[in-house]
Amino acid sequence: MQRRHEQMRRSLEQQMRELEEKRRAFEAEKQVWEQQTGHSIEELRRRSLEANSK
Repeated sequence: MQRRHEQMRRSLEQQMRELEEKRRAFEAEKQVWEQQTGHSIEELRRRSLEANSK
């Protein structure tokens, strides 16, 4: 039981590291896109919500 718990914990820790790495890559890609387009994701989301509410 203890060994299984440790194995599950290690697996979850590895998944957390992979997810954090993907999040960092996404944030970097988002920042580059925002710099290239001159628009932020938040701005586009706000505009979309405003357009849909009319």
